[in-house]
Amino acid sequence: MRAWTLPDVEIVFDRVVDAGDFVEFEFKGDAVDVSDAIQRLDAFIVALGIELGEGYPHMLLGRDR
Repeated sequence: MRAWTLPDVEIVFDRVVDAGDFVEFEFKGDAVDVSDAIQRLDAFIVALGIELGEGYPHMLLGRDR
């Protein structure tokens, strides 16, 4: 696992056995409420120009999003 902490977002590169490599984004800044935190994290990810895939908890548990 490797992690970088920016002012408002933590980025973690993680390798999960039998699932592959993943990138996790976690909002670490001050937000008015959960909705504000989600909106700001979504804006950060959109600015990166990447498309999100399925998370490994869903993959390992065999669940759809």
